[in-house]
Amino acid sequence: MIEKFSDEELKQIKKELGINTYENSEKKFICRKEITELYALWDNKPCANHQPIFGIIDNTLCNYVKKKKRKDYNNGEAWGTPLIIPKHIEKEYIEMFNEILGVIKKHNRVWESDAE
Repeated sequence: MIEKFSDEELKQIKKELGINTYENSEKKFICRKEITELYALWDNKPCANHQPIFGIIDNTLCNYVKKKKRKDYNNGEAWGTPLIIPKHIEKEYIEMFNEILGVIKKHNRVWESDAE
């Protein structure tokens, strides 16, 4: 019976039931293993941040959405990257993160705060 509902109807039903599927598609949830591994590599570095990697992957895979911006700029809309990874690129997204992680592992250096 559930297959009779459209995607939009199912989304509305989930919303009314209080089922939040958004969280399970968030980048930080889907890539948590890779992020944990990255932070282990970058432990004790002053600027350890995984966000730039998300930006590289989003731009490469064209993961964009229209976002509301100030009313006086471009009719109040601009392109941005979403917090979620769409299902159709999820596998490639994780694959690309792992490939970038491989490059980081290859070239990662130990940071010594007292070295000049």
